[in-house]
Amino acid sequence: MTSTVKFYDLLSVHPNTWWSPNTYKTRLLLNYKQIPYTTIGIHYPDIADLSQKLGLGPNERWPQWTLPIIEHEGNVVRDSYAIAKYLDSKFPERKVIGDECEKWLEYIRKNVVMAVWPMTGPMVPTILDERDEKFFRETRKLPERQETHEKVVEAMKPMTDEIKKNGVIYGKQIHYADLVLASILLWVLRAKEEDFNKIMSLAGIDSWWDDMSQYLLEPNRTRL
Repeated sequence: MTSTVKFYDLLSVHPNTWWSPNTYKTRLLLNYKQIPYTTIGIHYPDIADLSQKLGLGPNERWPQWTLPIIEHEGNVVRDSYAIAKYLDSKFPERKVIGDECEKWLEYIRKNVVMAVWPMTGPMVPTILDERDEKFFRETRKLPERQETHEKVVEAMKPMTDEIKKNGVIYGKQIHYADLVLASILLWVLRAKEEDFNKIMSLAGIDSWWDDMSQYLLEPNRTRL
């Protein structure tokens, strides 16, 4: 019998409404692979204590204490990409790590995230409770909000071109790059639905989003 994964995710002001693009990479993967898991909600200021209790030290680069973290069969794994590689090894069905993954992840980090941040980053405090909002503002330099819809769509273009041709970012099936892009779009949706709607209208990848949306849902949830 498959043991259940214990998955630590960031809380928001909305009960059981998860929002973080970094942790959503893991949530999507768990759902895509149909791996049994339980979610433990964590507040920003408590990540350091949790990490230390699980035997983890600080990250080598900022931020020092981060989610996602999973526990599985006595193993504690932190960082969404490390978790993806771990889960691919333990649950080889529907593998998501492919030859081009790291290339696309680097592209997304340097281009898509940088385009999204000035628009969505300043909105994050609006979906956090008072304690988490204070921590977020004190530990991050938030820019003045800009509406960067066109810049986001332009940054996504190498991926959306492939999606329109092949249905996915590369290859013939969903890979980790698809999950990462979906996580970022979900972050935009959580922060401000109007921004998400504008991006999707410009990008023209509704069919891909419909395919990905089934993995955004937790088991027994019927809506985002």
